Amino acid sequence: MKNPTSLSGATHASSLPAQSGVGRIFRATYCNAREEEELKLFKDRDAMAAYELTAHLSNHKGYHLGTSIQLYPSEQRDLTAFPAFRPNDIILLTTRPPLDDRMKVDDGKAFPPKRKCYQRSGCELEDCIFRELGDYISYCNRKRLELTDKAFKLLKVQQGRHEPDMWKDLEFYEYCVTSIAEAGVLVHHMGKDSIKPDRKQPPYTVGFFLYLPCIRKVGCSLIVSFGMNGDATLMWNRIIRTRYSQWLEKPVGGPRFVMAQVIFRKSVPINPLPLTPEFADDEKAYEVRLLTE
Repeated sequence: MKNPTSLSGATHASSLPAQSGVGRIFRATYCNAREEEELKLFKDRDAMAAYELTAHLSNHKGYHLGTSIQLYPSEQRDLTAFPAFRPNDIILLTTRPPLDDRMKVDDGKAFPPKRKCYQRSGCELEDCIFRELGDYISYCNRKRLELTDKAFKLLKVQQGRHEPDMWKDLEFYEYCVTSIAEAGVLVHHMGKDSIKPDRKQPPYTVGFFLYLPCIRKVGCSLIVSFGMNGDATLMWNRIIRTRYSQWLEKPVGGPRFVMAQVIFRKSVPINPLPLTPEFADDEKAYEVRLLTE
């Protein structure tokens, strides 16, 4: 991606209506420009997924929309370049965090070819967000995700099965080998007992949700909610809005971390393409099984 000739600092919150006690939502996003394209502010990822949560937070929780924040690649700006966040604000990220997206395979875990990568920003705000995520996710790119020991301990124990060990280290389809693979279907459990999903059973993927009451050094709340690709992320955030909106209550006493299995008992519509994400409202077609307590 080509760097723009000028990337000025973000508009500060002082330019937004100041209302004491009213929380604001600041949506963090990554640029979706191709490598050969120039970076532009309007080129962002997962706007529809973010809308599903901002709609509920605005309509039912009284939050105002602050603005969107573009996390440009290789833009190492410090926190003073970003809006002045207040304790009752929320930073919302509804994109898979590129914790370990690299163009070169150099860590023994990545799977070539790396066509689904996008670059980290390297800015101080992203560093603060990823520091918090690092308590729960130790490795994450489009192909692979691994939980930390802390997150692993939050998984439910299922007697007589391989769980929760089978959910700690996961591999996902990167290429669209089937229509359903476009929703980030899981292809391999990479734990101590290597397991591949039973092809006779419906395919499935996973969704992740984290609500942190306060980001260290930033001072406001953080919500991170994502699936393993764009389709899965949109479906997952629609499901949260319609089935699990209670998760959007600010947690008391500590963070809220959720991991869930989304089972596709019906294919995601492709012909014709859906006009809205409301197809995900079908609870029988898209079953959710919570993996955390």
